[in-house]
Amino acid sequence: ATMELSAEAGVCTRQIGACAPSCSDICASKYPNGGKGACQGDICVCFYECGTEKRCNVGLGPCSAQCNDACCAAKCAQQ
Repeated sequence: ATMELSAEAGVCTRQIGACAPSCSDICASKYPNGGKGACQGDICVCFYECGTEKRCNVGLGPCSAQCNDACCAAKCAQQ
């Protein structure tokens, strides 16, 4: 799956993979402060407010449902 990030007028978008009925739910879990998902063709795209994506302090990538804040902090501590 290809991930692209873009920003326009305070709204960022990220392609998160193949389109699925749960696209909007996945985006809401990744971006809990108003993230919305929509399928564009065969790709699920998240729309969220720029700057609200959680990142580990050593650039290990975004925290998510798969790796919450505690998991992210643990990965950062290992680095």
